[in-house]
Amino acid sequence: MIKKTFILLILSCLLLPLMVFGGSGEGITLKNILKFDTFEELVDSIIALLFYVGIILAPVFILLGAFYFLTSGGNPNKVQTGQRIILYTVIGLAVIMLSRALMSLIEMTVGA
Repeated sequence: MIKKTFILLILSCLLLPLMVFGGSGEGITLKNILKFDTFEELVDSIIALLFYVGIILAPVFILLGAFYFLTSGGNPNKVQTGQRIILYTVIGLAVIMLSRALMSLIEMTVGA
């Protein structure tokens, strides 16, 4: 196993420059497959995606906590589980909203 890994490592070290440069000495040319031109745009889109996913999932988890709470039948463990789900969802939603607000504030301050 170690011999195979070592051989593959050596082959990749020898063949990688030939694959990248193609033996022509032109250098590396990469095609941009993303629709974003800068790294900042990419990060902004990822953050926006996470924000919207969190906003969409929060009501689902609140309903799940309410389901646990309502179907507990007096079982204190299920009541506590439902309360925890709702509490942690509200805390997570608050963190998401505050982080988005802080990010907008920083963008306004830096952009001014």
